[in-house]
Amino acid sequence: MDKSVASKILDGIEEFASNPVLTKIKKLKTPFDGAYRLRIGDYRVLFYQENELMLISKIAHRKEVYI
Repeated sequence: MDKSVASKILDGIEEFASNPVLTKIKKLKTPFDGAYRLRIGDYRVLFYQENELMLISKIAHRKEVYI
């Protein structure tokens, strides 16, 4: 992943952290029960949320993230 993509992903995560209502998140189904997906361009951030803590499980291109 190049630096510009990584920067865009970090910006998206920070935006979610500051205002989770305005971001595009989706609760995932089996086999990712309990996980959420944050969409940032062609990349996906899979994470779990515990209280106010965001536990990032995986960051990958949309073609590879669910493998």
